[in-house]
Amino acid sequence: MTVSTQDAIPRVRDQLGELGDQTWITTGSAASTVSSVVVASGTDWDVGSIGEFESTGGEQFKVLSVSGNTLTVVRGWAGTSASIQAADTVIIRDPIFSYRQIEQALIEALNRLWPYCFIVENISITPSPSNTIWYNLTDTILGVLSIIQLTDDAVADARAYGTPRGNRYNKDFNFERGLPTALVASGTGITFPKGVFSLTNTIYIRGLAAITGSDDIEDSTRLPVANAVVTGALARLCREPQFRRIINTENVSQSAQTGSLTALQMSGAFESAFQDRLNQLALSHSEIYGTKVTH
Repeated sequence: MTVSTQDAIPRVRDQLGELGDQTWITTGSAASTVSSVVVASGTDWDVGSIGEFESTGGEQFKVLSVSGNTLTVVRGWAGTSASIQAADTVIIRDPIFSYRQIEQALIEALNRLWPYCFIVENISITPSPSNTIWYNLTDTILGVLSIIQLTDDAVADARAYGTPRGNRYNKDFNFERGLPTALVASGTGITFPKGVFSLTNTIYIRGLAAITGSDDIEDSTRLPVANAVVTGALARLCREPQFRRIINTENVSQSAQTGSLTALQMSGAFESAFQDRLNQLALSHSEIYGTKVTH
C-alpha cells in the first residue's frame, strides 16, 4: 500500500493532538464565493476563531459571527486560496499548525529519504549503437539498480551489465546526470563504452528515483516509509515557535507524549527517531533489492 503527502497530514495532526477539535460541514457544499459555513454545532465556535478545511490546499477562514450553526466567515484567510468544499469536509478549529506548514515539514522529510529509501522506475532502451552514444533516461532517475538484456544466442539468456570485471562477458555502463541536453533531452543518460550484448534485443533498466509524495510513499509493515516521514515532519514542527501551545495547554494524551521535555528536546527526540527509522529502512531496501546502488 502506498499513500500521499496529503494522506500523511492527518497522521501528523493526530500526533499533535489536534483532531479532537474537529467538526464537520453538515449541509451542502461551500462554494469559494460563499461566506457562510454550516457546522455541526455553532456553540463550538467563537468570533475570531480560525477554521481550516482538512482538504487539498488547506483553505482557512476567519469567523466574523455565529448564528445557530451557521458561521459567517472570511474565506481564503491567511493567504490560502478559497475553493469549493464538499459536504462533510472535516474542519480543524484554530490549528496549531496550518496545512501548509505540515505539508512543508513532510516535504522536507521526503527530501531526506534518498538514498535510504527510493522507488524503482523501469525503463526500456532499443539499441542503436550506429548513431547513439548516450541513451536518454527520465530526469527523475537518481541511480541504477540493474541493467539486463537478452543475448543473440540460439538459446537466449539474460546478461547483466556492470558485472564483476573477472567475468569475460562483462560490459560496463556509465550513468550520468547533468548532461548537456544536446546529448540527452532530459539531462540524464547512460552509455555503454564496451558496446551492448545484442544489437536487436531490448535493454531493460531498473532505475532508482526519489519518493515524491504523490501516492508513492510505502506504508507497509515491511517498508514503513510513511511512519518515518511523519516522524521527520514532527522533528521540524517541534522547532516551530507555536509548538509551545502544546506544552502550555497539553491534555492528558499529550502529556504522555511530552512529559517535561521542552519543544527543542522533543524535536531532538523525533530527529533521533527519524534517523533510526531511515537507517532501518536502508537495511530493508538493501535486503529486498539485494544489489548495490550506483548513483
